[in-house]
Amino acid sequence: MYQKTLLLDLIGAKKECKEVTKTPLQKDISNSKSGYLKIEKVSKNYGYLLYGERFEGYTPIFGENLAAYLINTINHFHTSVIKSIDWKKHTFKTMNSKYSFEFKEIELNKLLEAFEDEVKSLRTM
Repeated sequence: MYQKTLLLDLIGAKKECKEVTKTPLQKDISNSKSGYLKIEKVSKNYGYLLYGERFEGYTPIFGENLAAYLINTINHFHTSVIKSIDWKKHTFKTMNSKYSFEFKEIELNKLLEAFEDEVKSLRTM
């Protein structure tokens, strides 16, 4: 399953950055949040998602100066680099777009487990 491989790669990259934080990018990755992210595009520019469209999934890396990768059991999506996050208004701006978001923080060590639990629950339906 490609989505699981992508999730594992991003989790591994974040763990590696936590061990060896030398560059500004490694610091941003190391300090980023992980969890379950629901986004809705609120800007009217063209892109993969159009105004009002939504996407949700697990994200090991969510923070400023980084692209957000959302990975669910069926598909994945990534934004362009996030320029700013307004945690009070639940919005973020990327290089190209603006999104509203809901975020449920999940410890990095439990992220894969949550993803696999969702996969199992879908198989038993």
